[in-house]
Amino acid sequence: MAKISEIVDANLNPTDAWRTVHPKHIEAIKTRLIGGDTLNNACKWLGIEQASVLRHFHENKDLRREYLDWRAMGAHALYDNLLDLPFDDTMRDADKKAFPQTKVH
Repeated sequence: MAKISEIVDANLNPTDAWRTVHPKHIEAIKTRLIGGDTLNNACKWLGIEQASVLRHFHENKDLRREYLDWRAMGAHALYDNLLDLPFDDTMRDADKKAFPQTKVH
């Protein structure tokens, strides 16, 4: 029972590495969000928890404002891609009709 308690305490400790958000994570998230990706996809790609990132943004008000700007810019990037879609000569018309979202790499 003591071992289980230690594991639970370790998982609830906010200083664990899996909860730590580093500046390099923020920069990668920024790049992906501006490109139109979602926060969930960016976090999965980085191998960090989305909740940890959201908490980090919540605790840093200036960074939270920047995060909202990045998401807005990403939405504009997706919108631009959708506007360009009818003129894309590399896709078949059937593919254009079934185009649910833009892939971000």
